[in-house]
Amino acid sequence: MFDVEKVLQKEFKAWRRSPQRATAALRRWAPQLGAARLVQLLGAMKQTSLETNVYHFGAAISACASWLTALELLKFMKLQQVQPNVVVYGGAIGLCDWPMALHLLDQMHQDQVAPNVVVYNAAIKAADWMHACALLEQMHQELVQPDVVTYNSLLRSCNGQWSLKLLQQMKRKKLWPDLVSYNTAMDVLQKSSSWREALEMWRTMPPSPDVVTMNTAMLALVKGSRWPDALVVLRSMPEKHLSPSFISYNIAIKACEEGGRWDVASELLSSMARRRLKVTRISYNSFLSVLQKCGQWQLALEILGSVPGGPDTVSFNAVMSACERVGQWRFTLQLLRQMQQDQAPPDEVSYSAAISACDKVGQWEVALHLLSSMALARVAIDLIACNSAMAACSRAGEWPHALQLLRCMADFLIEADAASYNAVACECRAWPLVVAIVAEMLDEAVRPNSITVTTAMASIEAAEAWSVALELIRLGAVRSSADAMDLAVVACCQAGAWPEALRLLDATPSSAGSAQSGSSPGLSALLMVCEQEHLKELQASLLTRAASAMVDGTALARVVQAEPNLLGSRVGRGPTELREQLLPTLLRTEDFTRTKLYSKELLLLRSVLVADPSPASALEAMDSLGRSLGEAGVWAKFAGGAKSSTLCAAAAGICGREPLVLEIGTYCGYSAISLAALGAQVVTVEMDPFLVGIARCVLAHVGLSSRVSVFTGHSKLLLPRLRRISGANGYKLIFMDRWGAQYPEDLMLIEELGLLSLGGVLVADNVLRTVAAEFLWRVCKQDPGKYETMILPVTEVSEASDEDWMSVSVHTAAAGPGQSPTVIAGESDRSLPGQWMELQKRSELMRVRTTNSFVSKSEIQEVKEQAKKIFLMSSVGPS
Repeated sequence: MFDVEKVLQKEFKAWRRSPQRATAALRRWAPQLGAARLVQLLGAMKQTSLETNVYHFGAAISACASWLTALELLKFMKLQQVQPNVVVYGGAIGLCDWPMALHLLDQMHQDQVAPNVVVYNAAIKAADWMHACALLEQMHQELVQPDVVTYNSLLRSCNGQWSLKLLQQMKRKKLWPDLVSYNTAMDVLQKSSSWREALEMWRTMPPSPDVVTMNTAMLALVKGSRWPDALVVLRSMPEKHLSPSFISYNIAIKACEEGGRWDVASELLSSMARRRLKVTRISYNSFLSVLQKCGQWQLALEILGSVPGGPDTVSFNAVMSACERVGQWRFTLQLLRQMQQDQAPPDEVSYSAAISACDKVGQWEVALHLLSSMALARVAIDLIACNSAMAACSRAGEWPHALQLLRCMADFLIEADAASYNAVACECRAWPLVVAIVAEMLDEAVRPNSITVTTAMASIEAAEAWSVALELIRLGAVRSSADAMDLAVVACCQAGAWPEALRLLDATPSSAGSAQSGSSPGLSALLMVCEQEHLKELQASLLTRAASAMVDGTALARVVQAEPNLLGSRVGRGPTELREQLLPTLLRTEDFTRTKLYSKELLLLRSVLVADPSPASALEAMDSLGRSLGEAGVWAKFAGGAKSSTLCAAAAGICGREPLVLEIGTYCGYSAISLAALGAQVVTVEMDPFLVGIARCVLAHVGLSSRVSVFTGHSKLLLPRLRRISGANGYKLIFMDRWGAQYPEDLMLIEELGLLSLGGVLVADNVLRTVAAEFLWRVCKQDPGKYETMILPVTEVSEASDEDWMSVSVHTAAAGPGQSPTVIAGESDRSLPGQWMELQKRSELMRVRTTNSFVSKSEIQEVKEQAKKIFLMSSVGPS
């Protein structure tokens, strides 16, 4: 403790001889002394007739660490009848926040002490933008000339484009901005999303940049989604004789999150250690966020134990989110328990991640337990946790529990949002209840979103679909939802009200095809009706309009116009005419990158058209392209190479002259050509009308249009209509080539409609790659008397080392009287085992993520290996 008595004895004699020593001592001791002891010391000086002047008080105030201490000294100074000067007031104002700084400015004017530029600079630094501008105006009125520091303080408090105006104003006043000015202005611009202006300032600023400048430029590049350029800036810093700081590397690691480059982020982290830069927990947390974004949950688990100083709540949350994203609910629970042991208390984000992971795999009871555990752990139950728990219940078929939780949200003082209602509605199959939920949302002033109304539309029964859909539109629930309007079109098509469907399609935003997402379900359903009702002119008009509205629409429009069955004629065009119509456009389209819509498919069409017009040449051209795509890291998607050989071997065993074959998933026609070339009559189904157009052009080029009928539409809508083609005998072979999680729905329809003949063959592709857990259980385990199934190992045409499986099932027994056909997951008395159910959920999750975002190759491989292990443990796999 500071002993005033000892100071009095040892120092006062020296201070009396030299008052400057007292000033220096006060400046040195003030940061360690509180207001009370400083007042005691200054009071003792006064009592012993030591001089206490404005310099002593000024030294003490300028060295204070707290504004409260400074104000106490200022108050005591006046009691001692020592008049504060501009230096004293300036020191006190520099410690204060805005309201107190304004009060002291007023006090200066009352004491007739004129503020100078230093005082105003301190006040402006504490002020918000509006008050800072008012102070600048006050400076002008009092003839106090602003300096560069004044404008730098103004720049810190301004927003957006004002930073540019302030720099211009400085130049007009002949106050040339310094490096701090430009750095501050750039930072303000990038924070206000004016990243382009920040980058332009960086390129044109007169002063030589420093590390802060480069860091700010990197932040602006990240804000503008130009993460590769941010890494270039980091690498260029040594060339400018600048040493990147640990902040520079942290920004670069954050940039890798935007680009999904966890490998680059890992190298940056290693580079920091090599350069002996401080690798902090913040750096590791940024790296963990990159791993979470890239789906690298296993590596994130490994890295967690290496976090400097031990992982904190943010570290754990990043790893839990990585596990949650891929449905690894057990690991999220383990991490939640570990957080409590490692003194990193779980928060709302932690529990929400764990509950969401349980939701993804149907662990609804665990999700409810976690929700109740939040209250015991004194963690506030928030909206996200409630919504995830309700979604878990609803997804597992326990939607009454979800409804009960929705009604209890008010007890937690949580206001339900659209996602809350969606969690209840999404899995409830009774459309009247779903529509009632939508009506309740409107009553509660909760705006239904696209998911809400899409769910409602999807739940509406066909018999009343179009009238109920129109009622929802009338209520205003569908107004801003293109997806829901799309499903309203589908509903009208199911009800046979195609004129109403056409009117709705015209009223739907981007209804004819989106530049980002391609064709829509509504367009596909309406085109299906056009084909079934022979509305050729309407069909051609819809496709041409849709293709013309898309990126690379010219090439697609040419494909649509060239397709032989769309313009009212059943006579196919010859190979020469197709080449003349399509090749000039396709050859001009030089940039076929994976980021462009349908670029891969148009490239495939081009490769076929330049080959000889024969089935063998077309298949070889596609296989060759598939191998090239594999070298570029792109999945070819068609069943070529070994898969084609397996399919053809299965087809060779079916009996009958020109046997009838059904394919679900045409893509670009590869498998249809393979089957038709063997002599089969092929009926193939494709939902995407643009792929239908490409496939028909490919088939016309090789002269197989008469042997292959390509129909547009979803299998759920088309298969009942295609029953009339096969008649009572059914199809001799059915080839399923979609995502494995969708196969149970198709299998149910095949069995209900009797589409597969007795002794017929059911072939399914991608049963390992896309984890067809539900389907394999049905054909291999649930009813072994109905199918004799063989699993065959195959490889992808795009990568010979990429293992996949195909299943070949012979239909050996029809359903007996009163015997139900195979049903989808959750509706069978003999339901899937737990591990198989989790695989099915993960497959469904991957399908959604593949449609909407990026799924890494390593994650696909990891899920495949897990599925393979579980399948083989149940004796399901290649023999």
